Amino acid sequence: MIINDIKYLGHLGIPSNKIPANACEKNTGDWRTNKPVIDLDKCKSCKICYTYCPDVAIKWIDNKPEINYQLCKNCGICREECPVDAIYEEKE
Repeated sequence: MIINDIKYLGHLGIPSNKIPANACEKNTGDWRTNKPVIDLDKCKSCKICYTYCPDVAIKWIDNKPEINYQLCKNCGICREECPVDAIYEEKE
């Protein structure tokens, strides 16, 4: 099976910083009803959330993750991939 559409590459384990995303152009953060929140006390700075975020909504500042809520559409991938359950969901 040949995959020509770039949106499918994230499911192949390719790091999101290598995949072009259109969240910046579309302001996909407006799609959310809930948002992910990172508990920095639990976070081990493993960067797994950053690696898997398909819209590059997570940036690394001072060795800690920070979510850009204008880009995040709460797909839940960061929350599911976090090995220490440092990411939870709350209502907007």
